[in-house]
Amino acid sequence: LDDEAFSRDVPHENDTTDNPPTDSNNIPYDEIMLINDSIIAVENTDVFLTTLRTNRLSLLSLNYRNETNRKYWLESPLRVFDRKGIRLFSRNICRMRSIRWRRDCPHVGKIYRPSERDKRCVVERTEIDLVDYFEEGEVMGLFSATNEKGEAWIDTIEYWEYLRGVGFPVGK
Repeated sequence: LDDEAFSRDVPHENDTTDNPPTDSNNIPYDEIMLINDSIIAVENTDVFLTTLRTNRLSLLSLNYRNETNRKYWLESPLRVFDRKGIRLFSRNICRMRSIRWRRDCPHVGKIYRPSERDKRCVVERTEIDLVDYFEEGEVMGLFSATNEKGEAWIDTIEYWEYLRGVGFPVGK
């Protein structure tokens, strides 16, 4: 998106929210897909927009983690937002001050090595906590990030091949 798309102060014709106009909520798109540059499409698909629209979601993610005693985590390699979702993401994540583990996630100091602390805190604040800004039923992940052994698709060719067999449309 160019700077102009985020600086307009006129409502979009499809915007039916009660929120007053602000710089970031007047983008001229109904949906936005954010894709990490480390993944590639391995097939042509419309599964993301179709699922977002059909299920009336505000946020759809390629994959999720839903481990016991953990928050539902929508990972970030590919996310699709509707207008409400991109507004929430922009207001709550994009406008965050710089994230520092000592201030924002002091608990990571006891769990992670020094070289991993800032990265983990960024993941917690911008990925794991993201679902907190949405109502229940507005978010969904399409595929489990890990198999029953806890192995991630990005680390295990066998799990990635299994996911490909059930429609997983990307590779890393």
